[in-house]
Amino acid sequence: MSSVALRWAFHQSVTGPKKAVLVALAGHADATGLCWPTVEHLALFSGYSERSVRSAIKDLQAAKLISVKRGSGHLSSEYRLVLTVYIPHPTVQ
Repeated sequence: MSSVALRWAFHQSVTGPKKAVLVALAGHADATGLCWPTVEHLALFSGYSERSVRSAIKDLQAAKLISVKRGSGHLSSEYRLVLTVYIPHPTVQ
């Protein structure tokens, strides 16, 4: 899990299933934004149906927030978060 990916996901202006799936992906991503969760696993983590997750993934791709390499056979797809927005660390006072 990458805290940078999670902060990035929470700051994106998407809502509903798209936000939940983006946060679920970020929760599984490494420091480069790469992860391989199954749709079933994303449904469990997001609280939405597999159908809603698939739709959200398509919408997130269209919004250029993620890229997807489809897995073959029984392999899960590879998801990469497009971590283009810099989020500064909060300052401690």
